[in-house]
Amino acid sequence: MVTIVYFIAGISTVALLILLFSNAYQVLSQKREDVRNAENNVTLLQDCFKTMRNTPDEMSARKMLETSTQIYTQIEKRYNETFRKPRYRVLGLLMGFRKADRQKTDNNKKEDQKL
Repeated sequence: MVTIVYFIAGISTVALLILLFSNAYQVLSQKREDVRNAENNVTLLQDCFKTMRNTPDEMSARKMLETSTQIYTQIEKRYNETFRKPRYRVLGLLMGFRKADRQKTDNNKKEDQKL
């Protein structure tokens, strides 16, 4: 009788862990994908801005780039806020998720300022 109780407790524990990990994976992977898409959009608009320099469309390209960068910053901030929550952070670290960093986008901004 005791072994049946331990068996049911073990199954319940495993089911809970599976649900916790799958939920964390689903939330973090969706938010990470959003960050990647926003980063790709910023990169695309940076390239577009570079090609439109010294043309009549430069101001609109600059405005689009600034808007896209602001959107990227907001998405990245939301991802990092979610990642900081203990239930996502511990499980996320175990599954290989990391904090999003702006290093790539910041380097691109510095390059734009040099030009």
